[in-house]
Amino acid sequence: MSPLFLYHKAGNAASMTIKRFSPISLGLSVIFTLFAPLLLHANYEVSQTDADNRAKALIHATTPSDSINILLDVYNLSDKKQQAPVRGQIIALAQRTDNKEVLGQLINELVTTTDDTGDLARLIEISEGIPEDNDRKTATTVLNMEQAKVEAENNKDLNIQDEILALKKSSLNVGLDPYQEIQNIYRALVYLGTNSQGPMYLDYIMRLGDLVKKLPEKDHAIKNLYYTTAAIYYTRKRDYKLAIETDRELIKQLDIMKQHAEKAGRQIPDLDYFYYVSYRRMLRNFRGLTPQEIKDAYQKCKQLAASNERIQEEFGEGNLVNSYYYVGTGQFAKAIPEINKALAKPGISDFRKMELNGILAWSYRETGDSKNELDALRKFTYMYIDDMRERRAATFKELELRNNVNKIIAQENMEAEKQREENIAMRKTAVTLVYALAIILIFLCGAYFRLRQKVKILESGNHRLRTNIEQIIDNGMPSGTLDLRIKKHRLKG
Repeated sequence: MSPLFLYHKAGNAASMTIKRFSPISLGLSVIFTLFAPLLLHANYEVSQTDADNRAKALIHATTPSDSINILLDVYNLSDKKQQAPVRGQIIALAQRTDNKEVLGQLINELVTTTDDTGDLARLIEISEGIPEDNDRKTATTVLNMEQAKVEAENNKDLNIQDEILALKKSSLNVGLDPYQEIQNIYRALVYLGTNSQGPMYLDYIMRLGDLVKKLPEKDHAIKNLYYTTAAIYYTRKRDYKLAIETDRELIKQLDIMKQHAEKAGRQIPDLDYFYYVSYRRMLRNFRGLTPQEIKDAYQKCKQLAASNERIQEEFGEGNLVNSYYYVGTGQFAKAIPEINKALAKPGISDFRKMELNGILAWSYRETGDSKNELDALRKFTYMYIDDMRERRAATFKELELRNNVNKIIAQENMEAEKQREENIAMRKTAVTLVYALAIILIFLCGAYFRLRQKVKILESGNHRLRTNIEQIIDNGMPSGTLDLRIKKHRLKG
């Protein structure tokens, strides 16, 4: 029975039971019927048996959450190179259904498997549909962290100084949300990491670690990003103990992720590869492990390789796991051919070449092959000198960057202080003017009241004068004083 037939059967079953489907579920059934053939027959290298099983499960899916989980399984079972089209269809489906129940889960699973800026932007859009609580903060933080990493890896014209400056300014904000602070530090961290990984980088790693360790258990996606970044850094720094401790914390987060997936009936095959990378890195730092811990980590890698094709491909001849294991357990004769084959593989980084030549020279010395020891040691020495030169240059770059940022902030602080002083002077001037106006107003008011008093006094005197004149006239003016009588009548008139 083909998966295509099963998908059509699932669609028909949905049509016949329409009464018990919500509108969203019915819409999903139609979309699944349209997309399923594309998902299963577009040359995705999916296990036929697993695909058939997941297709059968769609018949019984009655909720958007169940259906999206099934499609996520198809996505996780797809070959790494073929996941992008499947991911695009799942994102489109999530956007159409507005299913808030699984959006957080969807983001946590898809974000770590994509480096496509367009898909990340769409996932950010989806995260806006999550209710405004810690789940939304988690989803937004994970997406912005992953987007910053992709930008840092792909953008050749990074303005690192602006990012460090923005972080420095944001750190001055009291009470900044911890999720936002994590985003700010991680963005500055990955941008800085493209240029240098000196003392400033270490400071950001430690600050980020302090914040991440306080997050709740459910924020394992954020913790995975942090611990992966930190483990790689401490390994390159040759801080073996701290690198191993960080990988152990990363493995704990993978355990939590696995438990959540099993509880939800989910399949995440890539988890095995993530486990493998952590155990392989622990073997790389074998100098910080006990002999038994080296054997345990090696056995973990072998067990994972036995059940995962992707890991099996890396576990062939000249694999790094054997190289580190043989040297770490003192089996130098077995280590030599493995290391030489590993060095011959294409795409190996200069730092890894330096590291492998170092343990190769050690292996030759322990087996008494002084000629090849000198050759390997010469290569290691040249590479080590170059590495130290790069580290010193990186430190100077960081110092220059720090000085530039501090100068900009100092200049801005000076300008802000100058503006503040100008504002204070303006306020003082304004206050002085107010006082002066108040004094003038008081003086004018006083003068006005005094003038009113004088007017009243004059009016009162004038009134008395008229009264006296009238009394004089009435009390018998001598005859012939016609002019006074006329004035009296005028006064009365």
